[in-house]
Amino acid sequence: MKIIPLLLVTLSVTSSCFAASTYPTRLDDPAAVYLTGEEFHVRADGTEDDSGAVQSAIDKLQATKGEGVVFIPPGRYRISRTIYLWPGVRVIGYGSQRPVFVLGENTPGYQNGIAYMFFFAGARPRPQEATGSPRFAYHPPPTPRGVIPPPDHNVPDANPGTFYSAISNVDFEIGPGNPGAVAIRFHAAQHAFLSHIDFSIGSGFAGVHEVAKRSGRSPLSRGPIRHHGPQTFASMAVHADRLHLRRAEGSGHPRKRSRPHPGSR
Repeated sequence: MKIIPLLLVTLSVTSSCFAASTYPTRLDDPAAVYLTGEEFHVRADGTEDDSGAVQSAIDKLQATKGEGVVFIPPGRYRISRTIYLWPGVRVIGYGSQRPVFVLGENTPGYQNGIAYMFFFAGARPRPQEATGSPRFAYHPPPTPRGVIPPPDHNVPDANPGTFYSAISNVDFEIGPGNPGAVAIRFHAAQHAFLSHIDFSIGSGFAGVHEVAKRSGRSPLSRGPIRHHGPQTFASMAVHADRLHLRRAEGSGHPRKRSRPHPGSR
């Protein structure tokens, strides 16, 4: 396995695999939601599927506070489907070791075409009102391909109005047999960030995809980087079985050489 440091403007890359936790002790926040086994029946053993528990914690914060922090204690959280990160929600790990979101070996849906573990969404769909009022007061962007499984109702992609969403102090690990897997789809706008994250992508497609940052391409990601306002990358690393670099035309920054696309949807 090669560990290759990648540098891009605000990106400070670590060279150690699964670095020490930035928040070694539990942070007390009465307005936050804590992903605990007592409330969400989470196992955090890397074997049992914790997708529902993680999504329930995010949904609870959004429903009760609108925005804020979901704290993730140490453990290995196996994910089998896309987790929706609603606008204004920040997922932050704590403990002596960073928590890890794990995509298990040969997870269904992550073989053909790009498939996301976490998706920065532009809005949470509301239940259809009895009066038949629309779910949104505007015409939202569609759900992008790559959400596993495809949702029953449109979950809008993030947009220039998607503020404050973030993931920090957690790591991602993609198991074998998931060539389409992407850890994070990072469309967002002002004050959104990714920080203190190691991506062990193995044979997966990318750590971060469709980054909303600026014109050009990112060495961490696949896909164009669009300017929707300031975001931050800090202390992140990519660990991959195969990682080739070349210069992106016109950007002056190295990026991954495109491997054959793992199919199309």
